[in-house]
Amino acid sequence: IQKEVTFDPENALYTTDEKGLEFYEKITSEASKILNKGGYLLFELGIGQSQEVKNFMKKDFENIEIIKDLAGIDRVICGKFRG
Repeated sequence: IQKEVTFDPENALYTTDEKGLEFYEKITSEASKILNKGGYLLFELGIGQSQEVKNFMKKDFENIEIIKDLAGIDRVICGKFRG
């Protein structure tokens, strides 16, 4: 683990699922309670998570875009809430 995050609580660093998608799914499913129609949800992605997070978002979001970082890795996903 990186030295910079050693002060964080374990539940902020680890998920209970093997792929680390637990919180993406939970936040996406709860977003409809918070976002206005046309509001945006954005996530920073881990390597290899973009397509599965996109699948979570397809239910309630449109114009889903995946943005690559300078190394060409999928790093951010954003989508517009249909409301």
